[in-house]
Amino acid sequence: PAQKKKRQILHFVRHAEGFHNLVSHKYPRHSEGYERTLADPSFFDARLSPLGLQQCEKLREQVAQSTLKYDLILVSPLARTLQTLSIAFPDPPSNVPIIAVDFIRERFGLRPCDSRSEVSVAQKEFPHVDFSLVPPGPDPHMCARGQTAECPPRETEESMDERARELVAFLETREEESILIVGHSAFFARVFEKHLGWDASEGPYRMANAALRSIEVVYK
Repeated sequence: PAQKKKRQILHFVRHAEGFHNLVSHKYPRHSEGYERTLADPSFFDARLSPLGLQQCEKLREQVAQSTLKYDLILVSPLARTLQTLSIAFPDPPSNVPIIAVDFIRERFGLRPCDSRSEVSVAQKEFPHVDFSLVPPGPDPHMCARGQTAECPPRETEESMDERARELVAFLETREEESILIVGHSAFFARVFEKHLGWDASEGPYRMANAALRSIEVVYK
């Protein structure tokens, strides 16, 4: 008999509003004011705004009233995604692994908000997360506080595609059937558009803050 194709339900969650979103949303996307705001070194590894915290609570209530189930959690190692996960999903089953992975981080370069703190810092605040797959030491794509002139260039689409393929390959190796993935708008948009065949008539490639999107993936 033909081998049964592997299926997974993937639950994508974009982080809630960060302080960088709060300020940049005042300007048209990619305008001078928008880019100037996101280049502000004070937004290094941006954390959630007061509205972002409220969005997490609302998402937590939404999830509690739903039938959403998952047996693995993947989370970007940036502060805003770790906060979103910890507040919106405060009590995952004890047998569900929570794994931080660098390959679902936001598109890096140019913007301090898209750099991450060292793993040792994140581990202290989020001890329930497994950071063993995230390289130790400083962010290799660091756009550091007060050093924006030394920021690496914006990550290429080809580099994001490479990370998206890494994500898909990682998922395909996992036995879990329902996976929660907490990440970012630009990276998720690339994954939906180029790697998962998302139908844009079902919704835009870019997710809103604290949005949840569930899709079924069938592996060849």
